[in-house]
Amino acid sequence: MTLRSTVTTFAATALMGAALAVAPTAQAQEASAAPAPAQAVASAQAGAVSLGAGEAIGFSTPPGEMGTEAYSDCPSGWICFWSGSNGTGSRCQWSSSLNPRAREECSWMNNGTYTKSVYNRTSYRYHYYKAFNYKDRIGSTLSGGQGNLAGTYNIGSLCRHNASGCPN
Repeated sequence: MTLRSTVTTFAATALMGAALAVAPTAQAQEASAAPAPAQAVASAQAGAVSLGAGEAIGFSTPPGEMGTEAYSDCPSGWICFWSGSNGTGSRCQWSSSLNPRAREECSWMNNGTYTKSVYNRTSYRYHYYKAFNYKDRIGSTLSGGQGNLAGTYNIGSLCRHNASGCPN
């Protein structure tokens, strides 16, 4: 083996070692960020760009869709629902008074993941229903209310109490 090939082999080995040393850190960040399904697909299509929950580069998030969040991340003026208990997991949120087909605006609900927690940061009471178009009422949450739901259903529609078109 010549000196030149020894140096080349050493340099290649050092670069591979450096890449392996960095790889576990990148994987840990990706796993802890737990992007929403739509974000995971988009980040893979964007050329392996790792994104945190709610971040986007060159694509838009579906209406109502957010990432892994907590109660404190529900913005004022919105009602938020999560796929996990205690405001964890994926989040979808609405601010409009009438949402006759809410499930279709939230990928994880539309894919069959049950709704497990809610935080109503609006000034109004909201009613929610299993079916579209305000059928089969499940319950309601007062302004400022938050907590865990039964976790055995999905929200099909929701509306603001006393809004025109909301059956209350």
